[in-house]
Amino acid sequence: MFFSSSKNSLKASIVDNALIVSSLSNGEPRALRVDMGKFMSSALEIKENEGKFSLVVKTGDMTAEEIEIFSNKKRAAEALQVIVDAMLRGNNPPPPEKTGGVFTALFKFVCFLLLMGVVFICVVFIASFIINRPLNTGNVVNAPSAITKEQTPPVPTGVPVPAEQALPEN
Repeated sequence: MFFSSSKNSLKASIVDNALIVSSLSNGEPRALRVDMGKFMSSALEIKENEGKFSLVVKTGDMTAEEIEIFSNKKRAAEALQVIVDAMLRGNNPPPPEKTGGVFTALFKFVCFLLLMGVVFICVVFIASFIINRPLNTGNVVNAPSAITKEQTPPVPTGVPVPAEQALPEN
């Protein structure tokens, strides 16, 4: 895994027990490979020369090899930190990025419960609406049933009544 600094276009990584540093700034792509066995007795330094800051690696025999030249000290320090981070990580990949932690998981769980509650309430409401709704059988006309003597009002004597009312239907 490469560790990089977007401001400096510098990348550093440990591959096969060697430090690999690549730089793309100032239009001159550069790469440096230093064996970690030899690097144990080496040092990284920032040197100032005429207002420019150089990031150099000094090996055990005190020969300095320039990695990159920077316009200010802050960028040189950032590049140095990228290399140190890669060295500290070694061959181990960086830990995965955390995406929120406990509070995000709790928030998602509460939202899930609320959504399930809304769905439950909707199902109960729809079910109660269907159960309590009167049956609508369409346009059915109820045929009159046969009128029994108990249902017919008594016909008073001496009062004229139509024959349909006085005589039962067959």
